[in-house]
Amino acid sequence: MNSRFKSGRGMPVHFVDLNVDFLSLTPYIDDDPIVLDDGCEISKKDLQKLKNDALPEEAWVQCDDCHNWVHQICALFNGRKNKTTAAYSCPKCFIKKRARKSIPSNESPLVPVKASKDLRHCNMSEAIEKGLLSTLEKAYKDTAKRRGCALDDIDKAQGLSVRVVSDMEKNHVVRDEMYSRYKDKGYPSEFPVRTKCVLLFQTIHGVDVLIFG
Repeated sequence: MNSRFKSGRGMPVHFVDLNVDFLSLTPYIDDDPIVLDDGCEISKKDLQKLKNDALPEEAWVQCDDCHNWVHQICALFNGRKNKTTAAYSCPKCFIKKRARKSIPSNESPLVPVKASKDLRHCNMSEAIEKGLLSTLEKAYKDTAKRRGCALDDIDKAQGLSVRVVSDMEKNHVVRDEMYSRYKDKGYPSEFPVRTKCVLLFQTIHGVDVLIFG
């Protein structure tokens, strides 16, 4: 295995193999072929009886700059495609390199990427964001009081922002069955509705992550 990649225990994931459970409940004859989900056939006598108590191993990739290890799935790194030769920089090192990068005089400067906090606020997003931050601040104080420590010693969620990214007015059409049942009672064929999409972002290592929507 390449030294830039490794596997290790991560968060426990529990799963059930439907084929194994099915076999334990069904009186198959050893010579009868069993068709699995992927279409393959196998005989029961060729199966091994195992307990579902193993933890899957997490795949990791090492940063070429700081040599720290990062989960491949967290880093959006494709370990199957990039097995040996691909260079990799973790988010922290990538941001540092971008900040140090000199811009030739004949090139225009890099345009900063817009972040979630640069999106325009509205009354709803401001109210939700202020309420969220106020509730978190109260929770931090309660935790500090319960632990008997200073407020600065409490881990806090940083970089939170709430934005309304969609606000549309449209007509909701009543389905035919419902309309045919109630149209004689003055039931309208459509209703005016307003739809909103409210998102909660958190900036982590300079990257906006969608937490809730």
